[in-house]
Amino acid sequence: MADMTSERGEVMSQINVTPLVDVLLVLLLVLMVSASAAVARAMDVNLPSAATGSTQVESLTLRVDREGTWWLGERRLDRATLRAHLHGLGAPDKISVVLSADGAAAHRHVIALMDVLRAEHISKVAFAVLALDDAP
Repeated sequence: MADMTSERGEVMSQINVTPLVDVLLVLLLVLMVSASAAVARAMDVNLPSAATGSTQVESLTLRVDREGTWWLGERRLDRATLRAHLHGLGAPDKISVVLSADGAAAHRHVIALMDVLRAEHISKVAFAVLALDDAP
């Protein structure tokens, strides 16, 4: 056990509160940030509309099945249908795509879909995957 005496042999009876204050300040900061986020979500606000306002980001989930067929939800897509749908959504920088391809789908079908997205200037593309099991 550490020696709690000073150089003159006196017992030190003071508590160092600096680590306690540091921990309390961090907890206070976490509480303030989480409370402000909760309040912002809970506020019921009717936003006004504006002619020059921007729309929210549109997120699409496109699927490629085992046979290479493209799907948007339950709707089957071909190249022309997908392009028409993307044009209908508007600005390409506001569109993000999650690509969910079957593991048995041919690589050329996924590349063809990505080629259409790139031709339409869609740059926000993510791939849906399953997490690996870490069990031995």
